Amino acid sequence: MVLRVYIDKDAGVDIEECGIVSERLGEKIDELDPIQHNYFLEVSSPGAERPLKKEKDFEKAVGKQVYVKTYEPIEGEKELKVSYYKMIKILLLLRLQSKQRKEKNKKFLKVK
Repeated sequence: MVLRVYIDKDAGVDIEECGIVSERLGEKIDELDPIQHNYFLEVSSPGAERPLKKEKDFEKAVGKQVYVKTYEPIEGEKELKVSYYKMIKILLLLRLQSKQRKEKNKKFLKVK
């Protein structure tokens, strides 16, 4: 059994912090003994590759490179690594195209 715990903060989390949380949390779990089976404790952060979904995620991405994956090619590519500002232009273009066709936009897959 794996007990997986994700930690995060605005400035991001490094491997050292994951190790500290793992050690302290592991000690507390052992002390309280709420898990009857053997388990493996895994502490990690969502990482830089997590998808941007919430407004807060997009705000954190300002000034950084983002990875955009689409269903249909944009500028000849389905996978793009672009600046945050170029990504905004791509999203606006896709929204405009979908409104012009009066159908739900199915080109956009994910941004991380």
